[in-house]
Amino acid sequence: MASSFLDVCRFTPTAGGTTDWTYSTPVTGYQSPAAAGAVNGAIYSYRAESADLSQWEVGFGTYSTSTGVLTRGTVLFNSAGTTAKISFSAAPQVAIVALAEDLLLFNAGMPSLTTAQQKQARQNIGADSGVFAVDRNGVNQTGLTAASYNKIQFTNKVKDANSWFDGVTNFRYMPQIAGTYQIGLAVGTLTGTNGETSQACIYKNGSLLKVSNYLNVSSAGGWNTEVVAAIPMNGTTDYIEGFIYMPTGLTTLLGLVDRTFMYGFRIGD
Repeated sequence: MASSFLDVCRFTPTAGGTTDWTYSTPVTGYQSPAAAGAVNGAIYSYRAESADLSQWEVGFGTYSTSTGVLTRGTVLFNSAGTTAKISFSAAPQVAIVALAEDLLLFNAGMPSLTTAQQKQARQNIGADSGVFAVDRNGVNQTGLTAASYNKIQFTNKVKDANSWFDGVTNFRYMPQIAGTYQIGLAVGTLTGTNGETSQACIYKNGSLLKVSNYLNVSSAGGWNTEVVAAIPMNGTTDYIEGFIYMPTGLTTLLGLVDRTFMYGFRIGD
């Protein structure tokens, strides 16, 4: 999410250390967050600095109008050369600032940003799609339960721009930017003993959401099916998993990369 902006806002918090910034008084010649029109729950970029400038910190956090607290949610860089909170020896001055990550920088300056800064900038303007693409790298998934829904363990990440796909433990995609995502899932199997076909199933938050077509064919053979859907995600706790419905007498999912795979990316709000 992009940081919001405030005009000439600089204040002194109640304390230093590593606690969040609780507003105390405005710096002479500047506005308080309230006077500058700070919005409850909005994200603001800040620079905190000691009087002698030996200690400083740049990051962004969320402001609360009821408590006057600006959180130190993410530290981008600091006087120690790390991304940790500086333990200020005294209450610093905290200014609401506009950072490179907050601006549209489609110019010669963009390449000078670090990879992390460029990523943050893309997220701020909604240009970060959170794209991922996974498969099983040619390895079959065996031991599945016939006539039942089975989670697909996608272990090979072809692309995972933001590390939002867990390919080790939960085998799920949990995007951290709210919006609508296009999700595609393809599965490849043989047909079941009764000529039944498998079905690709998209699960959201542990429940079946979308399922591909089903056929009852007259002869045994290979079968491939795919389901594609536009799915709203809240950007925090919502997650997507790929499942397959296995027909009677079938317990193996083909791991061929051109048959079994899943992908997704953000397509809008």
